[in-house]
Amino acid sequence: MNSFLDAVVRILLANAHWIVRGGLVALLDQESNFGFVGFAEDGVEADQKFQLLKPDVVLLDLRGPTMDGLELTRYLVEKLQARILIFTTLDSEEDLKQSLKAGAKGYLLPVLLHSVEPPPMTETN
Repeated sequence: MNSFLDAVVRILLANAHWIVRGGLVALLDQESNFGFVGFAEDGVEADQKFQLLKPDVVLLDLRGPTMDGLELTRYLVEKLQARILIFTTLDSEEDLKQSLKAGAKGYLLPVLLHSVEPPPMTETN
């Protein structure tokens, strides 16, 4: 029987930088309750893939090559009821405020990922 805790969050990752996409995949693939359903390099592709794949969450960079991340967030939230998490290196209070105003559910910075340390390993006999 499937429970809510066993559910997999289906993620569409929209980021122009292949190294960022690869790093997030490597990090989140270790977690059994996250799964990538698609990738997009720009806003146009993100819109198309969102409509095709119907992900639970879009991880979106604020600065894309063809469409501003705030504009894309507003569009996806208003027209398609998307749930957006901004994942960006832009550490600005104004960007955070504008992202939330546009409808994003959260704002994640890569530096936060580095601040999480695994628990110390201990030997057991």
